[in-house]
Amino acid sequence: MIALMLALVIVSMRSVSATDSKPHWWYRLHVSNQPTCVAVAVEEHWLITPWHCVQLPGQFQTFEKKTLFVKGVDGKSIKIKKVITPHNRYRHLGDIQGRDIALLQLNTKLEKWLPLSQHVKRLKAPLTVALIDSQRVHFLKITPLQIENKLILTSNITCKGDSGVPLIDEHHTLVAIASWHSGRRCNETGNISFFNRVDIFSSWIHNQIGNPVN
Repeated sequence: MIALMLALVIVSMRSVSATDSKPHWWYRLHVSNQPTCVAVAVEEHWLITPWHCVQLPGQFQTFEKKTLFVKGVDGKSIKIKKVITPHNRYRHLGDIQGRDIALLQLNTKLEKWLPLSQHVKRLKAPLTVALIDSQRVHFLKITPLQIENKLILTSNITCKGDSGVPLIDEHHTLVAIASWHSGRRCNETGNISFFNRVDIFSSWIHNQIGNPVN
């Protein structure tokens, strides 16, 4: 009983609200000093972002310190130690649009992150998407149009620079990250936004974040 109470206390201390005024699990990825995609903290040393944002040819890559970093909502830069991708493990999901996931490993310890959702097929609408507008993160409530084996489809809510923005469920866990959208222009009528589900990568993610930072 004491152990259970202690576990509940620990969970409550680490729980993150999707409506935080400053979501410290939300980061902007910079490649060669240019802001690109969004990365989301999923553990104290790990962020998740789309594979296409780092465009790695192999399983794992080490970058020069000045090449790849993230900035949090507080404006502080954090250097990326390693980028890890699933590579061939999820080739059965098809092209890159079906396995558009990468992990970023940090030396810096993070204080807040979003736990991963494990029951995506049981989702209750609406979900929350965390977008950025004028350098401020804001939250929108949305209803999925369709949940597929690897993707969640929504109406056109993402645009250039939104790759990696999170979908969050009512339990404040990470459901999916924005991958791509149909059409060539933002806000084009009939466009669909595609989000890669994180639960289908959960075993790979946990295997990676279980390894200590060297």
